[in-house]
Amino acid sequence: MDLDLFQEILKQAEEVGVIQVELTGGEPFLHPKAESFFENAYLFGMSVTVTSNGIFIPKKSAEVYVGL
Repeated sequence: MDLDLFQEILKQAEEVGVIQVELTGGEPFLHPKAESFFENAYLFGMSVTVTSNGIFIPKKSAEVYVGL
């Protein structure tokens, strides 16, 4: 899925009152825009749950996500 489509889905979800997004896979962190997906959902005011085995989470990203 590309980021523009995901943003459109988030916009529609926000309009109907969605407050949480769950991203699963495969492995969500293999997507080249994974961080942008998480950040966009957060910017729409939604909590984000990611199901991952954690192997592909960059250390820098992990430190940021823990703070959210």
